[in-house]
Amino acid sequence: IDSKTAELKRANDLLLKEVAERQRAESIYAVLHAIAEETVRTDSLHALLEFIHTQLSKIIHTPNLYFAFYQRHTNTYSFPYSIDGEDGVEEFVGGESMKGSLTEYVRLTGKPILVDHKQYLKMIEEGKIRAVGSPSEQWMGVPLRDSQGIWGVLVVQSYDMKNVFSQTDLVLFSGLADSVSMAISRYRAEQNRKRIESLYNTVVDSLLQGVIMCDPSDRILFANTAFSRIIGVPAEELEGRLFSEFIPDGHTEKTERVREARTLGECSSYHISLIRPDGEEVQVSVKGIPRFEDGDTFIGTIGTFDVIDEGELLQEESP
Repeated sequence: IDSKTAELKRANDLLLKEVAERQRAESIYAVLHAIAEETVRTDSLHALLEFIHTQLSKIIHTPNLYFAFYQRHTNTYSFPYSIDGEDGVEEFVGGESMKGSLTEYVRLTGKPILVDHKQYLKMIEEGKIRAVGSPSEQWMGVPLRDSQGIWGVLVVQSYDMKNVFSQTDLVLFSGLADSVSMAISRYRAEQNRKRIESLYNTVVDSLLQGVIMCDPSDRILFANTAFSRIIGVPAEELEGRLFSEFIPDGHTEKTERVREARTLGECSSYHISLIRPDGEEVQVSVKGIPRFEDGDTFIGTIGTFDVIDEGELLQEESP
């Protein structure tokens, strides 16, 4: 009976272990999925990092956590997010305040590390690091990297409790860091794209030449102020409308022909009339430039428009 009981207990323990591992795996997947979705929703880096902290706390104890971003051009660190019960980040920004720190050790070696207070003192004694910030009972740091190299370090630490983190936590934390790095890099790239696009739109909007951006079906995605004046419709009311709505019936065949050519990568240059809301026709010179994504996928056209005055039109029509 005792042997049967022991056997049943071992089977039950194994089952419980498998269930716990499955639940942990599901929790990790849910956390990573939530972080990936948040990179699309948020427009604030601090809010994104705070969200990541909240998610990580569901699977790892994170009483004190900070992100250290390395600034290559100044050889310094910034701390866009930090929750710390002992130290503020202001004293570690700029200069050589982080030189020789555990944070820099992780960045330079590119290896995740978990140290307790005794190991921390030994590393100082061996000259591997120097004392920076308040000492902690346990300190765990992992590198954040992209295709260009290591650009930051993610750290959790405990000031008052021992044995909070294990080597298993270090392996998990290191794996999570790869997904966190990807999420932050994706967010920063998207924000940079938005800044460039905003600057581009500002520059384009200041041009005297009319400019529109259309999708593959020639639906207007963007129109600058100059084109709005030419066509006599506010720019915000042009977005979403088909370019063909402003072309007389006699010119639709020509515009369809050149649009087909643009899908093959050909630029176009031609004259057409545009119809204003009051019925007035405006003669314009058009240049169409195809837009491609990933080298071969046609995603639309950028068109520029110059009004042709009667003198120019008569001169072009004369033999």
